[in-house]
Amino acid sequence: MSFMEREVTDKQAWFQIEGNSGTDCVPAWVVSYPRMHRLCLDATVTAQDFPRLFTLLQSYVKDYTENTSIEGITLIEGYGARLSAPGYMDCTPWTFFDSEREAEEYLDENYPDEDEDSE
Repeated sequence: MSFMEREVTDKQAWFQIEGNSGTDCVPAWVVSYPRMHRLCLDATVTAQDFPRLFTLLQSYVKDYTENTSIEGITLIEGYGARLSAPGYMDCTPWTFFDSEREAEEYLDENYPDEDEDSE
């Protein structure tokens, strides 16, 4: 039995954060942005296009990303996949997918079960 367990979410809202360290996906419910219902799916908020909204969103998501310089924040909807250690804080970063099947396939390809390798 592996220490890390596979985890695939239900379809939900995510903040996709683009910055100097790449792309991070964070479940929207974790961020608790109070006006999320006003945001449009797949609309990227940048400092140039929406300076006040970008500054506000940036203050909400900054603790949930490895990016020290955030370039854009997009509200998206889909499925997340990662490995997580129940009862511990150990986990891989979330990876975002449009379908549950794609999320499962990603985990199969990138994190095969240890039991399958030993057979």
